[in-house]
Amino acid sequence: MMLSRGFVSRRANSEYTPLESIRFREAILGLGHTFKNAEEFRNATYQMSLGGRFEYKYKKNSPTHMSVKCSVDGCPWKITAHAVEGNVILRVHIYQVNHNHIAQDECSSKVKVSSKRGAVVVEDVFRTTPDYLPRQICKNFERDHGVQLTYNQVWHLKEKAKERIYGAPRESYTFVPWLCHRLKEINPDTIAEYTSDEGHFMQLFIAHAFTI
Repeated sequence: MMLSRGFVSRRANSEYTPLESIRFREAILGLGHTFKNAEEFRNATYQMSLGGRFEYKYKKNSPTHMSVKCSVDGCPWKITAHAVEGNVILRVHIYQVNHNHIAQDECSSKVKVSSKRGAVVVEDVFRTTPDYLPRQICKNFERDHGVQLTYNQVWHLKEKAKERIYGAPRESYTFVPWLCHRLKEINPDTIAEYTSDEGHFMQLFIAHAFTI
């Protein structure tokens, strides 16, 4: 059984079981499950901790060897993945997902808060609801995962999620030269000019032909 006893007891008193929690508990399916790189494995591990509401720690954390265990001493929960034949692809080869906690351990174990990992959790929501407000994220995280986040933490989480979807804002400046070229190519009388200083974008001026 993948769930800790504490998770089961906490859910027994509620009829609401978010689909995300079910999906997150199955983020790593079992032996042989492969990930295209270590970063994807880290994201999946974080999602499992949210779904099961437990804290974890890494024993090995490298691009070729990942080993993660429950932070409660003596708990057998453990997942290990190794690189496949020198590739960046990781394959799970130890998959022990039974928790064994006493009540005191359950109360002291809390899910880690990470804007980088948390961004993966809300990424799908932002794709369909771009105006997803930080305060609503706080409410949903506490309801769905039992994690209390500050407004500042959620703001960073939101920015990370937007960056995963749309790319880093600073990277978009590399398209300015291409944009100017295409505008003038499509409409020769269009004015599209930009200035930069030692490779850093400074100004952009565009006057479309039909408005001149």
